[in-house]
Amino acid sequence: MPNFGLTDEQARALTIYMLSLTAESLPATYVIPPTPPAQTVYATAVERGRAVFEKYGCAGCHGEGGVGGRKNWNAQAGEEEPSLGYVKMYYDRDRLKGLIRDGRQPVP
Repeated sequence: MPNFGLTDEQARALTIYMLSLTAESLPATYVIPPTPPAQTVYATAVERGRAVFEKYGCAGCHGEGGVGGRKNWNAQAGEEEPSLGYVKMYYDRDRLKGLIRDGRQPVP
């Protein structure tokens, strides 16, 4: 085959394109997985926590800034969702992760 001056990446892309024009599916060796998104690096744990709080919409229950929130209609006593300001006093890291992941059952 003549040398067309293609880089390895360009030759691979051309090969994948040409194979995609056939009725057969592409061999697994030609399928290139997408590049994973870059991990965001936060300067402090507080910045990371704020980003998680915003990403998962925690303000919907715990209020803006996590200072206490709305009535929890699922709770038997109908109490408000707690402020997150003092959560470290009541939970260690593993227990808090479990509570966030699994929720609290039964709801008090």
